[in-house]
Amino acid sequence: MKLKVNKYRLDNGLKILINEDHSLPLVGYYTFFKVGSRNERPGITGISHLFEHMMFNGSKKFGPKEFDRILESNGGFSNAYTTRDITVYYENFSPSAFRKVVEMEADRMENLALNETNLSFEREVVKEERRLRTDNSIMGIMEEQLYAASFYAHPYRWPVIGWMSDLDNITLKDCQDYYRKYYSPDNAVLVIIGDVNPLSSFEVIKDFYGNIPPGKIDNSVVTEEPEQKGERRIKYFKEANSISFCIGYHTVSVFDEDVFPLDLLQIILTYGGSSRLYRNLVLKKRVATSIFSEFAWRIDPSLFVFYVRMKPGIKAEKGEEIIYNEIEKIKKKGITKK
Repeated sequence: MKLKVNKYRLDNGLKILINEDHSLPLVGYYTFFKVGSRNERPGITGISHLFEHMMFNGSKKFGPKEFDRILESNGGFSNAYTTRDITVYYENFSPSAFRKVVEMEADRMENLALNETNLSFEREVVKEERRLRTDNSIMGIMEEQLYAASFYAHPYRWPVIGWMSDLDNITLKDCQDYYRKYYSPDNAVLVIIGDVNPLSSFEVIKDFYGNIPPGKIDNSVVTEEPEQKGERRIKYFKEANSISFCIGYHTVSVFDEDVFPLDLLQIILTYGGSSRLYRNLVLKKRVATSIFSEFAWRIDPSLFVFYVRMKPGIKAEKGEEIIYNEIEKIKKKGITKK
């Protein structure tokens, strides 16, 4: 599928990509900020994700929770997510609300309400999220331990949600400095798709974003991860009715053409009931209850990860052996048409 994308750029550095599609009376509006946990440092780990929550607490023109109220009254909704590389805010709404959504997004980019009350509230929300998704989750703990063991130097080593002690100690000044440094038009990309006219949409965007001053952005991460010289193995003991394990392989960055065969390999090995490892681990050998993999395209070289949950009473070594054998088959014979 080839999409017609209209590209624009404001004088302050804001990039805009618009795809006109009138198949449904809906608009998707995405704001990508080029900042994630890789841009943090010890002492403020988790601030990118914490700030994602802070962005929904009002701005100069719009009070707390008013953003969602206006969207929902126009049949829309909003959400956001944070990764190691980016933070993304997105809305779906009726075309009639376009101008109001642009106004609200521009206002929180320039005039976000940052105060101790908002910080204290969102800090506790994020800490509870960490307890739920990491501290009390087998998969969450495994992922956290895996990345901490895989990266000794690079900031991919700490979790996106941050360490609990850092969440406790992030200050209002930390948030203000972070906001001024990264939430500026020259560090953002707007992606809009749906029932819009590209040129008139651009003019609305220009009206509301055009006078926001650019920042002084430095997204560079100069630390390179040293080459790993041998296998690293972590055992984490937690009460559970079965064993789970994960295996991570160092891979390439998004700028390397090997991301395409690795993406294909991920599908062949673990996507769906007909994938090779699902057939072997779950259906044929019946040693595991689930297998999936993750290969995320990242700015810096990251990991290709397998996650496996074994059947009760079966050791992880059984699952490991099957995965290693399948990888060796591909090394020797490649991928056949079948």
